Order: sequence, then structure tokens, then C-alpha cells
Amino acid sequence: MAEHRIRGRVAVVTGASSGIGEEIAVLLAARGARLALGARRRTELDEVAAACRALGAEVLALPTDVTVRAQAEGLVAAAIEQWGRVDIVVANAGQMFRIPVRDLAYDDVVAAMEVNYFGAVAPVLAALPAMIERGNGQIVLLGSLESRKGVPHEGAYAATKFAIAGFGDVARQELHEYGVTVTTAFFGRVDAEMIAPLRVSPIQPKIPAAKAARAIIRGIEKRKPEVVVPAVRGRLFFLAAALSPRLADFVNRLLRVSGTWEG
Repeated sequence: MAEHRIRGRVAVVTGASSGIGEEIAVLLAARGARLALGARRRTELDEVAAACRALGAEVLALPTDVTVRAQAEGLVAAAIEQWGRVDIVVANAGQMFRIPVRDLAYDDVVAAMEVNYFGAVAPVLAALPAMIERGNGQIVLLGSLESRKGVPHEGAYAATKFAIAGFGDVARQELHEYGVTVTTAFFGRVDAEMIAPLRVSPIQPKIPAAKAARAIIRGIEKRKPEVVVPAVRGRLFFLAAALSPRLADFVNRLLRVSGTWEG
């Protein structure tokens, strides 16, 4: 069975204290993976770790701020020290940045890249040499539908997701010969804490975090190059963006976030 491809493997998951990261951790635990979980919030992280241990998983939980390179790399190093290897890296940690371009400061863009791009690349690059040496490994990158078409007021956020998509696309091609697979996930609005203040259009409802996590797990089990949720609407959105930027702008106006940050 596909889930046997996960049993006994060592998986590093960042941003594991809530949302998609929490759901992925639990699903991996249920499939027999050994887990190194990282997130900034210790209490919530420990709760997720306890839930995974209750499913019989071996778990290492370390407070991790992925914007601090040493901490992101340290999570991978701790997993290797504990179990001798890392088989899967799920670079999930991320943050929403919703600021109109006219109001963006340079530091806003830097902060967005530090979390969503550099914070993803750091644990991946830390795990990669050992994966290449062993001739086996899987990398999962969390992109967005905004990796192909940005949404108004989210220029800094979209830039990070375009960067993730570009890195993943090249890494997937280059690492194939070394037995390392790369899966990039492209999601719409996932019902997670980081977008909780947003009101979304009823024709583009929030995606349950559990559904997004299940798609990631299927991507790992089947070694998919890409995961798109919602599958049909997402790919139509990509097609519109590729064929006609003007048409895609129009579609974006129909699907764009209808509200603003609250509070």
C-alpha cells in the first residue's frame, strides 16, 4: 500500500503547531513516520507532539523560528542525530503578508521572504546533502495559487510564493538523478490561523486544513511533482494566467478576497 512508503521514515515538518502543519504531522504519525516537529510556539507544538505520540509515533519537538537559520538547520541536524537520517522535509512554516504595494516598505518585503522563502529553503538545503548521498529523499514545498497569479494587496506574499515555485521547479529537475523527489503544493485559501482575519468570497470558500494535508500526504505517497487544491479550479486559474494576463486579472477580481484584515 502507498502508506507503507511512509512507515518508518523520518520526516521533518516546520510550522507544525497548527493548521496544515499540525494536520500533516498527525497524518504522518498515523502512517508510522518518525517526526521532527518545529514551530515557534512551544505549548501548541508540545500538544501536537503529544497527539502524534498517542498514535504510536516517535517524536522530537523543538521550538523553531525558521527565520533564524541556525534553528531551521538545527531541527534537521537534531533529526539526523536522533535517527541517523532525514527522509522527508515538509517546509510548511509560513506567514500571510497583506499590504498594498503602494504602502509596502522594503522591510516588509524582506520579512516576507525571510519567513516564506528563506525559512523554507534553509531546512531543505540542510537535509539535501545526506539525501543525495543516500540516493533517496523527498522535499515538500508549500506554494500557493498565488505562485502563478498574485492577488491584489498581496504583492510581498505572492513574491515569496513565486520564489518557492521557481525553486521547487528547478530543484525537482536537478535532483531527479539523485533519487530525491520534490513536490510543490499549490493551494487556494486554506482555513488556517494565518488567514483567519480574512473574509473570502463565497465562490472561493476556504479549504479545510485537513483536506490540504491529505493532498500533501497523497503527494508524498505517490511522489507527485505538484499538488493543486482545488484541483480543477486551480488548474483553470493557472491556465487563464498563462494564456491571458488580462483575463486572469478579470478572474482575480471575481475571486479576490472580499474583506480586509479585521482588528
